[in-house]
Amino acid sequence: MSQGWSITYTGEKFYPGDLDKCVFNIEDIARGLSRTCRFDGQCTRFYSVAQHSCAVASQLHDSQMKRIGLMHDATEAYIGDLIRPVKVMLPDYQALEKKLWQAIAKAFGLPLEIPAEVVEADNRMLVTERNLIIASPLKWEIETQYQPYPNYFLDPMDDQEAYEYFMEYYQRIF
Repeated sequence: MSQGWSITYTGEKFYPGDLDKCVFNIEDIARGLSRTCRFDGQCTRFYSVAQHSCAVASQLHDSQMKRIGLMHDATEAYIGDLIRPVKVMLPDYQALEKKLWQAIAKAFGLPLEIPAEVVEADNRMLVTERNLIIASPLKWEIETQYQPYPNYFLDPMDDQEAYEYFMEYYQRIF
């Protein structure tokens, strides 16, 4: 049985079973993330992973951390996004996501592991976004572990705006 491949926005073949064959292109990443909605779409307005990635990067101070922050969810451009409660139930998905991150990291000159500083910024942004774009008053456990960013303003963009924002941010920091 062939593991097959999928095709990217720019026409590259993506081989999930053979990442060494893959070409990782920033335009594919930006397009994929700009068209992927955070929170599995369960938010008050469309809010893309691309915009989230820029938000995470904006909270980091070191230039290398900003680059990692921008790219931390790049895997989702290729294999989609899963909500955390589902992701933790799927060890094969987690293993693929880790291998894919490492392949993308090599392609963009980033570390093979996402540093704790970026993970913390991502979690704090998750809590911040949840407070701004999820209508339910229910609270997640993670909200007891991380503080939202104070005075953070979130203005959701459509997919084209988010794509352009991501690409501009990428050009600025890379």
